[in-house]
Amino acid sequence: MKKIIRLFVLAGCWECPDDIGVTVVAISSDEKQLIDRLDQIADTQAKEYVSIEGSILMEEHTDTRYEISGGISGNARFYITEEPAVINEALMGEISRAMSKNDRTEDVKNYLQGLLENGNLDEEKYEEMADNEEFLQKAVELFDKMEDCNTPFNTTMELAVDEARKEMAI
Repeated sequence: MKKIIRLFVLAGCWECPDDIGVTVVAISSDEKQLIDRLDQIADTQAKEYVSIEGSILMEEHTDTRYEISGGISGNARFYITEEPAVINEALMGEISRAMSKNDRTEDVKNYLQGLLENGNLDEEKYEEMADNEEFLQKAVELFDKMEDCNTPFNTTMELAVDEARKEMAI
């Protein structure tokens, strides 16, 4: 079984008198993060990657691309592309094993804190659950059993905490 996910890649290439380069700046599933990084590159006129000599002849910036070229020499282009990433069963197993090594206790506590802050849990219940090692362990155990790459993290956490509350009658 293979799973295809979409990733966004911010890459750049340039040619200057001293340097010809190509780099992958960042890869993310969050395009907004890469757009912010592209804006930062444009704001600094790609200084950390390329030095444009002379006056700037051409500069063009869109949501997904930034190009610049200098009067004497030098040009650079940075761009965001969307790429399919194929994850085979063996790699999904590796990811699952790596994730299972994570201690999710802090995640459960953070989830409970969010419930408290949003008014979905009173202070007394929050303290009863957050300070109860047995409850935390049960919630983590249930989370590990329910975790699935096709279900959002928060949904799985909500199900695990609700089930732990029922089983422990909290």
